[in-house]
Amino acid sequence: TKFDVHLMLRWNADGGVDGDLIYSASKFGRATMQSIADAFVIMATTVAEKGPSTIADQKILDLPMLSSTELTTVSEDWNKTAPKDPYPAPGSVASTLLTAMDAHDGIAVLETDSGARYTYSEFRSNVFIVAAGIQSVLKKGQPRVAVVFNRGFEMYSTLLGALSRGGGLVPIDA
Repeated sequence: TKFDVHLMLRWNADGGVDGDLIYSASKFGRATMQSIADAFVIMATTVAEKGPSTIADQKILDLPMLSSTELTTVSEDWNKTAPKDPYPAPGSVASTLLTAMDAHDGIAVLETDSGARYTYSEFRSNVFIVAAGIQSVLKKGQPRVAVVFNRGFEMYSTLLGALSRGGGLVPIDA
């Protein structure tokens, strides 16, 4: 076939639909293509059950493509991120950095690009302020916390504060 993925559908003698899904095995695995086929069946079943006129103004992206089990897995199970162990975990980046700051407390000075100077104690204090703020939001039942900051001292203390509470980070460059 000249396409990486080719789906052919046809009416069968019983009034149903049969199809062939042809794909490049060098580019796609069987499990991936089975998942795509399953999603298509769920979407097509919804269209057939509701009727084309009911969903005529609906975008394809708004149609369901996951089974109820898959939807639960993606929206609930994968978001169960409550820490099982205390944070920061021993040996983690956050733990290593906080331990290093303890060792240099009151001695070393961090200097920012703007020329501002902070002791490790001041930096650590800022990290814990951020961590406490994140923790208070999480305790209120919010599953995610968005933090906006400029590059510089605040960025590092915010990142370390989030990591120290077991947070995951998704950097977005504005």
